[in-house]
Amino acid sequence: MGHPLNAFGVSRSRDQSEHGCFVIAATSVASLVFAAISVASAGTLAYLVATDGRRAKPVDGAAAFRRHIAALSDDSREHLREQIKIAREQRQGG
Repeated sequence: MGHPLNAFGVSRSRDQSEHGCFVIAATSVASLVFAAISVASAGTLAYLVATDGRRAKPVDGAAAFRRHIAALSDDSREHLREQIKIAREQRQGG
């Protein structure tokens, strides 16, 4: 029995054939690892894109402040107004 032929019809020794199989196997393993990483990355990206719409959007600071003030009792609101007034006077006077 002769040596196996390569793609060009040239005979190769047994050592060269075994080395070629090792290279093919290593390449196959590397391809599978790359494919697994690609699939995992694509899945993660798809999940993040899908859940982005459900994520809480940053609320306008002024609107959040107004809601907070509206939720306070009258006494608490009056105390806050007094604190704001003092802070403004300190900024203008200082």
